[in-house]
Amino acid sequence: AEDEGGESGENWPRRGGTLVVCDVSLIGQWAEEISSKCPSLSVHVYHGPRRVKDPAALASDYDVVITSYATLGSDGRRQPSSEPHVQGPLEHVSWHRLVADESHKMRNGSRQTQLLCGMDARSRWCLSGTPLCADVSDAFWQLRFLRASYVMTRSGEGSRSMFWRLSKTSLPDDTGFSVWKMSFLLRCAMARHHKRQMTIGPPETRRSIISMPTVVEEVHTVALSASEMSLYGEAETRQQELFRIALRVGNMLQVLSTLDP
Repeated sequence: AEDEGGESGENWPRRGGTLVVCDVSLIGQWAEEISSKCPSLSVHVYHGPRRVKDPAALASDYDVVITSYATLGSDGRRQPSSEPHVQGPLEHVSWHRLVADESHKMRNGSRQTQLLCGMDARSRWCLSGTPLCADVSDAFWQLRFLRASYVMTRSGEGSRSMFWRLSKTSLPDDTGFSVWKMSFLLRCAMARHHKRQMTIGPPETRRSIISMPTVVEEVHTVALSASEMSLYGEAETRQQELFRIALRVGNMLQVLSTLDP
C-alpha cells in the first residue's frame, strides 16, 4: 500500500529509507540476506543498547533499518491513558517503505501493532506465509496497517464494523462468513508467490525465481499396536464429527480449523 507523499510539515522533517520490523530471531537473517543480495545498501540493526537513537541519523545514514516488534513497543515511554503517547526515535522518521515481517502476528491488536499502524510511511508491506492463522479476523489489523480503504473511516481510523460488513454474507438465511468476499478483498491487497514463478522480461531472459531440488517421495508403512490403533481411531472419529458439524454451518475456515495441527 502506498500513501502519496506521506505526511509533511515541521513535525516530519526526516525522510528515511526502509524500516523492517520482524521477530528478534529473524533480525540476523534479514541483515545477512540484505548484505549478500544487495551489498551496496547500508544496514543498521536497531536492537540492543548500542542502537542509534538519533532520528536524523536513522533517516539519513542508512538505507535499511531493521528492528523487532518488542523493541518498537518498548521504545516509547509508557504513559497513563490520560496522557499522550511519547514517540520513540523510529516514530520520528517518515519512512519510504515500512515492512511488517510475519505480519500475521499483528492479529491481536497489541501495543506494538497499534504503534506500527500509526507510523508514517509512503509504502507499506505485509510479509506472511500464513496471513490467516485461526480466524478471518486475523486479516483486520494487517489491512488496517496497509490502510486499505475498505476498512478505514473518513477520519483515518480502522473500522472493524466496516470489515465485518464487507466479509459477511448478504443472504437472508445465512449470517456466516463469506469466503468469496474475503477472497476478493485479499486479492486486492495481496501478491502471492510460488516456486514455479518466473522473472519478468522477454521470454528468452525469463528464469525461475527460485531453484528447488527435485522432490523425492518415499512411502513408509508403519504398523501400529492395538493401543495406538485405538487412539488413532478415536482421534479420526472426533475430527470427522467436527468436520461434518462445520461443513453444515458452511464456514470453510472453521472447517479447516477443525483439523489438528
